[in-house]
Amino acid sequence: MLRAAAGLLLATLLVPLFAGPAGAQPTDPVELERFIDGVMAGQLQAHHVPGAAVAVVRDGALLTARGYGYADLGEGIAVDPAETLFRVGSFSGVITSTAVMQQVEIGALNLDAQVNAYLTEYPLPLRMYKQPVTLGNLLTQTAGFEERTDRLYADGSEGVQPLGIYVQTNRPALVRPPGTLTSYSEYGVATAGNIMEKAAGMPFDSYVDAKILTPLGMDRSSFAQPPGGLTDSVASGYLYSEGAYRKAGFEWARPVPALAMSSTANDLASFGIAMLQLGAFEDGRILEEDTAVRMQTQLFTNDPRLPGWTPAFMEMAVNGRRVLWMSCDTEVFSGGFYLVPDEGVALVALYNSPGGKEGRDELLEAFMDRYFPVESPAVPGVAAAKTSRFVSGHYTPARSAYKTLEKLDRFNSTVGMCTGLSGGGTTFGPDGAKDRWVRTADDFFERADGAFGIRGAIAFRPDTWAQATYMLYYNDPSGGYVKQKWFEDVDFQRGVAWAMAAVFASMLVFGPAALIYNRRRRRSSGVPPRLAGIARLLAWITCLLDLGFLAWVLWMVRSSDYTVTAFSKTMLVIPIAATVLAGLVLVLAVVAWALRFWKPIGRAYYSLVALALLAFIWWTAFWNLWGFKY
Repeated sequence: MLRAAAGLLLATLLVPLFAGPAGAQPTDPVELERFIDGVMAGQLQAHHVPGAAVAVVRDGALLTARGYGYADLGEGIAVDPAETLFRVGSFSGVITSTAVMQQVEIGALNLDAQVNAYLTEYPLPLRMYKQPVTLGNLLTQTAGFEERTDRLYADGSEGVQPLGIYVQTNRPALVRPPGTLTSYSEYGVATAGNIMEKAAGMPFDSYVDAKILTPLGMDRSSFAQPPGGLTDSVASGYLYSEGAYRKAGFEWARPVPALAMSSTANDLASFGIAMLQLGAFEDGRILEEDTAVRMQTQLFTNDPRLPGWTPAFMEMAVNGRRVLWMSCDTEVFSGGFYLVPDEGVALVALYNSPGGKEGRDELLEAFMDRYFPVESPAVPGVAAAKTSRFVSGHYTPARSAYKTLEKLDRFNSTVGMCTGLSGGGTTFGPDGAKDRWVRTADDFFERADGAFGIRGAIAFRPDTWAQATYMLYYNDPSGGYVKQKWFEDVDFQRGVAWAMAAVFASMLVFGPAALIYNRRRRRSSGVPPRLAGIARLLAWITCLLDLGFLAWVLWMVRSSDYTVTAFSKTMLVIPIAATVLAGLVLVLAVVAWALRFWKPIGRAYYSLVALALLAFIWWTAFWNLWGFKY
């Protein structure tokens, strides 16, 4: 921890030493390299990243490209921005969107068309909602799919299905009307890629190679897994824990158009040049100018006051400039691709460890503050005092599971919002972190410290269809947050779980104690009804099963591991069996009162146990913990 802090301090001290006058736009490669070196000096150590690559484009040319650290620690191979391939994760979707827009340009596809017009062999089930899913919904992440992270990566090449089969057999549930709220979906991107290859009449990866990568000279980029002929140049990904780096294996992405691309910083810079030049690159062109403009024009926003989505990019506002961007994240790699169209600038940052997520934000902030500073930082204004209690509560990410085991991750991802009579607010992250906000309108809050970041403000939006309130972070259009109803609230759900566990544990103790007591009593007062003993034994067995199951669920939540394995399938039979047993216990509770088993307090306690067993049925059904679903 001290070494990390020292690294960040070093970076902070070096930046002003190597920088020119603030606000001088990046034109001098030498000055720019010194500046980037200063920012990156402490990043790798502070964020536990073995290697990184950075590239900057200005006015149609690569201004600089730098490599830092190692592509492979064991072999001592340094990062080369022109040669070292990184897994670029979600940026793959930008290339997919470009391919879709090429087909839109020639009239083969239409963003306003229903996807079922193209998915004739395996159409989406659209009976739940009146409005259909359109191709534009897929590109702006507003189709309404739930999150299914268990379908993103395979253990090896055999788990990567052909694109059409993947789209047909791995469909997540539609959980909200299309066009309602953003919720980033790799499946949606994969479906768009599948529609594109159908329209083009050629396989997705072949089309992308021929129509995008080759014309842009991106000869060190590929959607192949691993990239053919370039395998030795792919950086190793690393995870850091307990003071040591652990090399991760190759990530086999299943939704290929959404996650599978490998590329270099220089190649992504070439794509940035084409975007800034509205489709033109050197003597060629990948998009007509009006199509490229459309590709960079907002198509959807969660709220008119917030940045939104173009057909390819997320929007962000930094220092008064509009930035188009996309993360380059996988489970191991991280990074960011940023366009500042009005300034003719692109920034690429790639890292071979998850710590790069913090690093890329720091680099972007430093870059924008250095070259495009805000002249007079705005101070949040305070609205007239008014209660904003309608926004208080717990919010769960729209980008979460609704119909699978992964729904349990809401215990780890829910954000709390609390407002006071003065109109201020505080959010509480799942990790305990707090952010304080100043209310500038009844449904809009800005960070009290004015700090730059992905989440510099929050807007709230009521939705009449869902009778819900959405919490929307200013510079993060990837997905909103949905206010939980009282019975969905994680605190309520957690309380139910602990109450059930307490009752079950008490039965495990009192059951044997009651048996011993009754055996002693039998010697002097006769034999108690046999059915009473059966009732107690049945409740004891059911409580034992349910308590063990709750312990397993707690382990899943703490480890964030919701993989459906043979063992988990066995465990998920318990709620089904417990339902049958709970029904018998409930019947016996009625019989106990009718035949007067035990004293009144004993019968009341047994009834409490029966109610706890019934609550277990409801609770496990709410969290999708019934084995027949899997």
